[in-house]
Amino acid sequence: MLKYLITNWAKILLSGIILISLIFSFISIKYFISTFGNSTLSHDTQKWAEFGNYFGGTLTTLFTLINVCTTIWLTMTVNKIGSTNTDNLIEAERKSATIHIRHEALKELRSELNSNYSTWKSDIYNLKFPLGCIDTITNFNDNYSYFFDNETQNWCHSLIFDINDIALAIKEKRNEDVEQLFSGLIIIYINFFAKFSRKVIC
Repeated sequence: MLKYLITNWAKILLSGIILISLIFSFISIKYFISTFGNSTLSHDTQKWAEFGNYFGGTLTTLFTLINVCTTIWLTMTVNKIGSTNTDNLIEAERKSATIHIRHEALKELRSELNSNYSTWKSDIYNLKFPLGCIDTITNFNDNYSYFFDNETQNWCHSLIFDINDIALAIKEKRNEDVEQLFSGLIIIYINFFAKFSRKVIC
Protein backbone atom coordinates (compact mmCIF):
# COMPACT_ATOMS: atom_id res chain seq x y z
CA MET A 1 0.00 0.00 0.00
CA LEU A 2 2.79 2.41 0.97
CA LYS A 3 4.69 1.56 -2.20
CA TYR A 4 1.59 2.31 -4.29
CA LEU A 5 1.15 5.69 -2.55
CA ILE A 6 4.79 6.63 -3.15
CA THR A 7 4.70 5.56 -6.79
CA ASN A 8 1.39 7.24 -7.62
CA TRP A 9 1.49 10.28 -5.30
CA ALA A 10 1.07 12.80 -8.12
CA LYS A 11 -1.91 10.97 -9.57
CA ILE A 12 -3.53 10.70 -6.13
CA LEU A 13 -2.91 14.41 -5.41
CA LEU A 14 -4.43 15.54 -8.71
CA SER A 15 -7.40 13.22 -8.25
CA GLY A 16 -7.93 14.65 -4.76
CA ILE A 17 -7.87 18.24 -6.03
CA ILE A 18 -10.36 17.42 -8.79
CA LEU A 19 -12.62 15.62 -6.32
CA ILE A 20 -12.55 18.57 -3.90
CA SER A 21 -13.33 20.96 -6.75
CA LEU A 22 -16.30 18.86 -7.83
CA ILE A 23 -17.56 18.74 -4.23
CA PHE A 24 -17.35 22.54 -3.99
CA SER A 25 -19.18 22.84 -7.31
CA PHE A 26 -21.93 20.56 -6.05
CA ILE A 27 -22.19 22.53 -2.79
CA SER A 28 -22.45 25.81 -4.71
CA ILE A 29 -25.23 24.52 -6.95
CA LYS A 30 -27.07 22.99 -3.99
CA TYR A 31 -26.77 26.24 -2.05
CA PHE A 32 -28.20 28.20 -4.96
CA ILE A 33 -31.12 25.80 -5.36
CA SER A 34 -31.90 25.75 -1.64
CA THR A 35 -31.68 29.53 -1.38
CA PHE A 36 -33.32 30.65 -4.60
CA GLY A 37 -35.17 27.51 -5.61
CA ASN A 38 -38.59 28.96 -4.84
CA SER A 39 -37.83 32.29 -6.46
CA THR A 40 -38.58 33.14 -10.04
CA LEU A 41 -36.20 35.01 -12.27
CA SER A 42 -37.82 38.14 -13.56
CA HIS A 43 -37.69 39.51 -17.04
CA ASP A 44 -35.25 42.06 -15.73
CA THR A 45 -31.88 41.55 -17.45
CA GLN A 46 -30.18 42.76 -14.30
CA LYS A 47 -31.46 39.67 -12.45
CA TRP A 48 -30.09 37.43 -15.16
CA ALA A 49 -26.75 39.21 -14.88
CA GLU A 50 -26.67 38.57 -11.15
CA PHE A 51 -27.57 34.93 -11.78
CA GLY A 52 -24.70 34.59 -14.25
CA ASN A 53 -22.27 36.37 -11.97
CA TYR A 54 -23.06 33.99 -9.14
CA PHE A 55 -22.27 30.88 -11.13
CA GLY A 56 -19.43 32.56 -12.99
CA GLY A 57 -17.70 33.75 -9.87
CA THR A 58 -18.28 30.54 -7.93
CA LEU A 59 -17.70 27.84 -10.51
CA THR A 60 -15.29 29.34 -13.05
CA THR A 61 -12.40 29.25 -10.60
CA LEU A 62 -13.16 25.65 -9.66
CA PHE A 63 -13.50 24.53 -13.28
CA THR A 64 -10.28 26.34 -14.14
CA LEU A 65 -8.55 24.47 -11.34
CA ILE A 66 -9.98 21.18 -12.62
CA ASN A 67 -8.79 22.04 -16.14
CA VAL A 68 -5.28 22.83 -14.89
CA CYS A 69 -5.13 19.59 -12.89
CA THR A 70 -6.37 17.59 -15.87
CA THR A 71 -3.76 19.21 -18.12
CA ILE A 72 -1.01 18.43 -15.63
CA TRP A 73 -2.19 14.83 -15.31
CA LEU A 74 -2.36 14.36 -19.10
CA THR A 75 1.12 15.86 -19.48
CA MET A 76 2.53 13.54 -16.82
CA THR A 77 0.82 10.54 -18.42
CA VAL A 78 2.17 11.38 -21.88
CA ASN A 79 5.67 11.91 -20.46
CA LYS A 80 5.49 8.60 -18.62
CA ILE A 81 4.43 6.77 -21.78
CA GLY A 82 7.17 8.54 -23.73
CA SER A 83 9.74 7.63 -21.09
CA THR A 84 8.64 3.99 -21.14
CA ASN A 85 8.85 3.88 -24.94
CA THR A 86 12.31 5.47 -24.83
CA ASP A 87 13.50 2.93 -22.25
CA ASN A 88 12.14 0.08 -24.38
CA LEU A 89 13.85 1.49 -27.47
CA ILE A 90 17.17 1.85 -25.65
CA GLU A 91 16.90 -1.71 -24.35
CA ALA A 92 16.09 -3.04 -27.83
CA GLU A 93 19.06 -1.16 -29.32
CA ARG A 94 21.34 -2.43 -26.55
CA LYS A 95 20.25 -6.01 -27.15
CA SER A 96 20.68 -5.63 -30.92
CA ALA A 97 24.18 -4.18 -30.46
CA THR A 98 25.11 -6.99 -28.06
CA ILE A 99 23.93 -9.66 -30.51
CA HIS A 100 25.93 -7.98 -33.29
CA ILE A 101 29.09 -7.85 -31.17
CA ARG A 102 28.64 -11.50 -30.15
CA HIS A 103 28.14 -12.51 -33.76
CA GLU A 104 31.26 -10.66 -34.93
CA ALA A 105 33.30 -12.01 -32.00
CA LEU A 106 32.25 -15.58 -32.74
CA LYS A 107 32.93 -15.08 -36.45
CA GLU A 108 36.43 -13.84 -35.63
CA LEU A 109 37.08 -16.75 -33.24
CA ARG A 110 35.84 -19.31 -35.78
CA SER A 111 38.03 -17.82 -38.52
CA GLU A 112 41.18 -17.80 -36.39
CA LEU A 113 40.62 -21.29 -34.99
CA ASN A 114 39.89 -22.67 -38.46
CA SER A 115 43.19 -21.23 -39.63
CA ASN A 116 45.03 -22.60 -36.58
CA TYR A 117 43.42 -26.01 -36.94
CA SER A 118 44.20 -26.27 -40.66
CA THR A 119 47.84 -25.43 -40.00
CA TRP A 120 47.97 -27.86 -37.10
CA LYS A 121 46.67 -30.73 -39.28
CA SER A 122 49.77 -30.44 -41.44
CA ASP A 123 51.95 -31.34 -38.45
CA ILE A 124 49.98 -32.60 -35.45
CA TYR A 125 53.14 -33.25 -33.43
CA ASN A 126 54.31 -29.63 -33.52
CA LEU A 127 53.79 -28.12 -30.07
CA LYS A 128 53.46 -24.51 -31.25
CA PHE A 129 50.17 -25.21 -33.08
CA PRO A 130 48.07 -26.29 -30.07
CA LEU A 131 49.63 -23.45 -28.08
CA GLY A 132 48.52 -21.08 -30.85
CA CYS A 133 44.95 -22.39 -30.56
CA ILE A 134 45.04 -21.88 -26.80
CA ASP A 135 46.27 -18.29 -27.25
CA THR A 136 43.43 -17.58 -29.70
CA ILE A 137 40.76 -18.85 -27.29
CA THR A 138 42.35 -17.06 -24.33
CA ASN A 139 42.41 -13.75 -26.22
CA PHE A 140 38.78 -14.20 -27.20
CA ASN A 141 37.80 -14.91 -23.61
CA ASP A 142 39.73 -11.89 -22.34
CA ASN A 143 38.35 -9.48 -24.95
CA TYR A 144 34.71 -10.55 -25.16
CA SER A 145 33.85 -12.19 -21.84
CA TYR A 146 31.83 -9.07 -20.93
CA PHE A 147 29.33 -9.87 -23.71
CA PHE A 148 28.88 -13.52 -22.73
CA ASP A 149 27.89 -15.27 -19.53
CA ASN A 150 29.86 -17.60 -17.25
CA GLU A 151 28.65 -20.66 -19.15
CA THR A 152 30.36 -19.58 -22.36
CA GLN A 153 33.55 -18.80 -20.46
CA ASN A 154 33.44 -22.32 -19.04
CA TRP A 155 33.11 -23.69 -22.58
CA CYS A 156 36.27 -21.78 -23.54
CA HIS A 157 38.13 -23.13 -20.53
CA SER A 158 36.96 -26.65 -21.31
CA LEU A 159 38.20 -26.40 -24.91
CA ILE A 160 41.53 -25.03 -23.66
CA PHE A 161 41.87 -28.03 -21.32
CA ASP A 162 41.15 -30.45 -24.20
CA ILE A 163 43.77 -28.81 -26.41
CA ASN A 164 46.19 -28.63 -23.50
CA ASP A 165 45.89 -32.43 -23.09
CA ILE A 166 47.09 -32.79 -26.68
CA ALA A 167 49.92 -30.32 -26.08
CA LEU A 168 51.00 -32.31 -23.03
CA ALA A 169 50.93 -35.55 -25.04
CA ILE A 170 53.06 -33.89 -27.74
CA LYS A 171 55.51 -32.65 -25.14
CA GLU A 172 55.78 -36.13 -23.63
CA LYS A 173 56.05 -37.67 -27.14
CA ARG A 174 53.01 -39.91 -26.66
CA ASN A 175 52.31 -40.08 -30.37
CA GLU A 176 49.43 -42.56 -30.18
CA ASP A 177 47.66 -40.40 -27.61
CA VAL A 178 48.29 -37.34 -29.77
CA GLU A 179 46.64 -38.99 -32.79
CA GLN A 180 43.69 -40.23 -30.77
CA LEU A 181 43.11 -36.93 -28.98
CA PHE A 182 43.54 -34.91 -32.17
CA SER A 183 41.00 -37.03 -34.07
CA GLY A 184 38.49 -36.49 -31.27
CA LEU A 185 39.15 -32.75 -31.19
CA ILE A 186 37.09 -32.10 -34.32
CA ILE A 187 33.92 -33.37 -32.57
CA ILE A 188 34.68 -31.20 -29.55
CA TYR A 189 35.34 -28.28 -31.89
CA ILE A 190 32.00 -28.70 -33.73
CA ASN A 191 30.03 -29.00 -30.49
CA PHE A 192 31.79 -25.94 -29.11
CA PHE A 193 30.69 -23.70 -31.97
CA ALA A 194 27.20 -25.21 -32.08
CA LYS A 195 26.65 -24.22 -28.44
CA PHE A 196 28.21 -20.81 -28.98
CA SER A 197 26.01 -20.07 -31.99
CA ARG A 198 22.88 -20.64 -29.91
CA LYS A 199 24.23 -18.39 -27.18
CA VAL A 200 24.81 -15.49 -29.59
CA ILE A 201 21.09 -14.67 -29.91
CA CYS A 202 20.21 -15.15 -26.22
